[in-house]
Amino acid sequence: MSNMLDMGSMNENASMKEMKNNKHINLVVTIFLLGVFMGVIDTGIVSPVREIIASYFNVNFNTSIWLITAYTITYAIFLPIVGSIADQYGKIKVFRISIIIFGVSSLLCGISGIFNVYWILIISRIFEAIGAGGMMPLATAYIGEAFPMNKRGYALGLVGAVYGVGTAIGPTLGSLIVNIFGLDKWGLIFLINVPISIVVLILLMNVKDESIIKFKKKIDVKGGIVLSLLILSLMYSLTNLNFGNILESLINIKVYPFFIIFIILVPIFIKIESNSNNPILNLVYFKDRNICTTLILSFCICFTMADLIFIPQLAANVLRLPAGSGGYFVTVVAIFSALFAPLGGKLIDKFSVKNELIIGFISIILGGVILSFITTKTCDVFSLIIALILTGIGNGLTMGTPINYLMECFVPKENATSGQAAAELLRSIGTALASNLLINFMSNARNNIPHTIEQILLNFNINNKSITYSFSHVSSSMANK
Repeated sequence: MSNMLDMGSMNENASMKEMKNNKHINLVVTIFLLGVFMGVIDTGIVSPVREIIASYFNVNFNTSIWLITAYTITYAIFLPIVGSIADQYGKIKVFRISIIIFGVSSLLCGISGIFNVYWILIISRIFEAIGAGGMMPLATAYIGEAFPMNKRGYALGLVGAVYGVGTAIGPTLGSLIVNIFGLDKWGLIFLINVPISIVVLILLMNVKDESIIKFKKKIDVKGGIVLSLLILSLMYSLTNLNFGNILESLINIKVYPFFIIFIILVPIFIKIESNSNNPILNLVYFKDRNICTTLILSFCICFTMADLIFIPQLAANVLRLPAGSGGYFVTVVAIFSALFAPLGGKLIDKFSVKNELIIGFISIILGGVILSFITTKTCDVFSLIIALILTGIGNGLTMGTPINYLMECFVPKENATSGQAAAELLRSIGTALASNLLINFMSNARNNIPHTIEQILLNFNINNKSITYSFSHVSSSMANK
């Protein structure tokens, strides 16, 4: 009888311990997801108000783009660095520091208008991206480890859902804020991060990092510096490349020196990482066929999704919606991403990752085809919504869950964070690279508009000297905007 009572007591204690452990895991998962949401949302929140901010600081089109590219480039650079540090010093500890950096820099972004100096805002955005770089890989690695294999797909689906919604809802939130509070209150798009950061820090006070690091390895400082210079030189050269006249622009002083630097740094980086005991980007990942394929897919997914940043400009310039309101259309992507990301996680647990990725890519391609060949030709709102629905479905099925799941399966547990950071690095490079290419195309098209209109008028025999003077004046004016 006493043995039965003892067994019952033991079972009860085990049950209570399991419940307590589950509550702790749920709390930490919630905290991490809040961090992911903040970090990702800031990638696109600037997009619908970028021209408003540019007008406020009186900077031209190309300069205003650094609001986006400075964030995405820095984010890409610090992902593997923070991931490597977290594997040694603990995920919670590094996550806490990342939240502090992100919250303080968001505050500085929000009040930068007081100083009326554009580069204060850009520098604050860079530090904001440093903080954000410590959120996504840490969250993915922790959540992937916290759940058993049969529930891991669903758990990572939550991360994918938050990532997809954050990416898509950023422009919508930016539009909403400036439409409610006024165009001159653009600083609020950054200040909303401050109270959320404070809440996350308060919640983290009750969480201890359970990671025990027995052998701390030396941080790969050389690799981090070379990787930073490598990415920065590539992105800067692409930003200044003129796709209207590639051969001529290649000899531009703002292009070819940085391409040369990039080419020189690639073998140097490979040598440094090959000899490092704790590499920033583990090159072994690229020798493993499964991991390498996963990383390439990660790059391709975000490369194709970068056009969402410019949907607000499409709505404003083609559909003629009021300034700052174009971001509302991206809500469609957010809704369908949120619906299909957790569903995708469940599908992985029951079926295969391969089939889910195929369906997701087909959906993204169909959305892109409709957007490129129908919406831009007809200026039809209905076709735009259909394209965004398909894009949202594809986003939900591909963006986070499958890639995170595959990395969790293929990468050893002790390298979980750096593995997720590598995947996130490729995502960010894809986003930044595609953004830079699109920016160049838009900038070149913008500069060619006056000349194109002049040629059309000349074809109608409207050949007056005043027209030539007028469009020369317009061309020079647009180049300065």
